[in-house]
Formats: sequence, C-alpha cells, structure tokens
Amino acid sequence: DWNNIVNTVIVALAAISFWAILSIELSLIPLITTSFSFETCEKLDKTFLNLSYSYFAGLIMYILTVTIPNNLRKNKVRPKLESIILHYNHIMKKLYFEAFYNYGGINNSQLKSGSLMNQINWDEAHQNNNVELLSNREKKLKAFYENKESLINILILHVNILTNKQLVLVLEIQSIKIDSYTAPLVEPITDLIFPFLDSAACEVMTLVSALEQTVPVR
Repeated sequence: DWNNIVNTVIVALAAISFWAILSIELSLIPLITTSFSFETCEKLDKTFLNLSYSYFAGLIMYILTVTIPNNLRKNKVRPKLESIILHYNHIMKKLYFEAFYNYGGINNSQLKSGSLMNQINWDEAHQNNNVELLSNREKKLKAFYENKESLINILILHVNILTNKQLVLVLEIQSIKIDSYTAPLVEPITDLIFPFLDSAACEVMTLVSALEQTVPVR
C-alpha cells in the first residue's frame, strides 16, 4: 500500500532528524565516532542539524496545512458517504428481490420460510415466452444496474476517503458487467438454490451487502 510506504518514510526521516537534534544540538545521545577530521565533523554536524530542523519545520507545516484539513474534510464527508452506501444498498436490495422473487405469488414471508425454491424457473419462462414476467424482471434488473453505476460513480470520486476494504469492494463491483442467464446458483441472501439466477446481479448484491457491512453502526 502506497500510503503505508509514504507514512513509513516520513516517520523514519522524523526519527533520524530527532536523533540528530538530540545528539548534535543537545548532546543527550553519544555522537557516532568517525575517522574524519574535527573541522569536517563540525561541518557535517552543522549541515545535518540544519537539515533536521528544516525537515521538522516542513513536517509541521505539512501537518497544519494538509494533514489536519484533510482529516477534517474526511470526517465531514465520510458520514455522508456511509449514508449513500446504506441508501443505495436499500434500493438495490429491494430491486433485487422484486426482480427475482415478487412474481407468481411469491412474497417475503414465503422467502423467509424457504418455500421459494424452484417456484419460478426462468428457463421455463423463456421457453413459454412469458413476456410480462420477463419484461418486468428486465426492468427491475435495469434499474438495479443503473443504481449500481450511480453508487460506484459517487464512491469513485471519493476514493481517498474510503477504507482499503471499501475501495477493494468498490473496484470489484465496478468491474462486474451485466451477465446473461446462467446455470443454477446459490442465492447470496437466503442460501437457496435458485434456477437461472442472473449471476452478475447475484455477485453485485453480495458485494454491495459486504460494502454495507463496512459502515459502522452509529
């Protein structure tokens, strides 16, 4: 992770500068013995000391002008992003259920009771050319994917505010495209075997649900 590398370098340079000030300026730490002449050591000590003070001055300015304002902005924006994640998760979950479950008398109580399995066979719906059923399903899926794109477009604009886990999930969701009908899969929310579930929607919903889990309970 690039941020970890940068932070490690900053801390390492700060430690070296602090050591130089303690040893050269304050004589609290023994100096390193060298074979250089006294005049050369004096010049090196002076140069090293000046660089150390300059580094600390620059570090303090960086913290005051960059780090603190960025952290304040992140703390202000992060709750809004978390609300957006929860909002889109709610909408997408609703569309997901409506696309795959809310036809032919299927409702949430049946879903929870486990009586859903194999009640709708999308392959059979295609063979029978059930236009109304398939058309409604496609409308819900279209809205589902439109919301997925909207969510990703918002989050991508704030990648520096997302956690590493959130960023990984966002990039995975972004990479998923609309898929065609597929072989039976295990549905991610209920663990039921659902015939001819749209595998892309299945994967997106799983990742969006995982993204929701990264939002702390307030």
